[in-house]
Amino acid sequence: AAPRFRDERLQLLGGRLTRLPAPDGDHAQRKAAWLVYGLGRHKVSVLVFDAADVEVPEAPTALEENGLNVALYRHGGMGYAITSDLAQSDMMRLVSSSF
Repeated sequence: AAPRFRDERLQLLGGRLTRLPAPDGDHAQRKAAWLVYGLGRHKVSVLVFDAADVEVPEAPTALEENGLNVALYRHGGMGYAITSDLAQSDMMRLVSSSF
């Protein structure tokens, strides 16, 4: 299921199905939903995937990768990776209101 963001300024811009590398590094891939939202001048990218065999934290965990903030968490058996150029505090506030 897609996150239910409570911030009314967030607007869904689009989405598609995509594939992610398998966690064990073999050639198999897993399906994922990729959603893109707009928040003012910022974009928020959300990947939703089956996290049954992937180590994903229950509570949202903030990371920084290539100048972008990433929040990674699990909810109801699904994994969520949310990426944006939002400030980390804004990103975590957005994520914490998603379920």
